[in-house]
This record gives sequence, structure tokens and C-alpha cells, in this order.
Amino acid sequence: MALIAVLALVGVFIPAIVFATDTGTVTCTVSSIPVLVSVNVTDGNVTYGSLALGANITTIALNDTQTARNNGNVVEDFIIRSSNATRTAGTNWTLVSTPPGNNQFNHQVSVNQGSSWISMNVSPYFAMDVAVNGSQTFDLRITMPGSTTDYLEHTITVTIIAVQHS
Repeated sequence: MALIAVLALVGVFIPAIVFATDTGTVTCTVSSIPVLVSVNVTDGNVTYGSLALGANITTIALNDTQTARNNGNVVEDFIIRSSNATRTAGTNWTLVSTPPGNNQFNHQVSVNQGSSWISMNVSPYFAMDVAVNGSQTFDLRITMPGSTTDYLEHTITVTIIAVQHS
């Protein structure tokens, strides 16, 4: 009788184990559209010409407004950057946002036909929420150095960067 009581108590403390022999499956599929971020600039070429020290000129005056187009498949923001004015041999000019001094120049962008200008080294975003196949026209303005040690031709690269709008 004591053995039966012990076996009964062991049965209370050891849980029963149940094994399932049938299974089911769920098939999941997913696909994605690749994100394409792309910008194209037309006409992409500005010739300011020869300017006096301290003078400025715009692409409006040159009838040379530029256009950045969203060639991607998502809404984009455009960033604009200007390089320093460089020469292969000679003195480079440094991009500044304040009135230019010796061997310094200012380069600005406008998206409203010159009503307001933004220095390219201060605020790089110049277009936000550009729709797919949408575009943003923009103008550039250069202000020459107040003085310089190099009076020869300089080259400036303006870069437009497209980023996916968040």
C-alpha cells in the first residue's frame, strides 16, 4: 500500500508530456521596389566671364538659370555645395559667407529669381519635397574677392546632391 501511495505522489509531481505529430506551415513572400535617388542638372554650365574685384553677377543677368530634376523614383531633397575657386598653379580663393576679403569669394543660390539668396557654405538645402519627375530652377550669384594676389581664371565646381526625403 505504501508503494502505491508513493507512486501516486510521484504522478502528482511529474507532469504528463504530450507530443504532437501533426504540423502546419505558413508561406510568406515579400518584394521591394529598389529606391532610386537621382538628380540631373541642365544646362550645367555657367560662365561668369571677367569681373572686377568686389563685383558680383548672377545667372539671371546672364540668362542662364539652371534646372535640377528628380530622376529618381522617390521624393527627394536637393543639397547644393560650392567648391573653392581653384587654379592648377596660382592662388586659390576661399568660399566665405561674409563679404569677401583677400583671396575670398562668395557663392550663393536663389530659387525665387533672385528675391533672396543663400550662401552655399551656410545652408546647403535649396529644394525640399521634389516630386518624382519634378524639378527646381535655381540661379547662382558670385561675388568676387575684395583683393587678390592672382588675377587669372579660376574654376568653381557646384555640386547638386539628391537625398531621399524623410
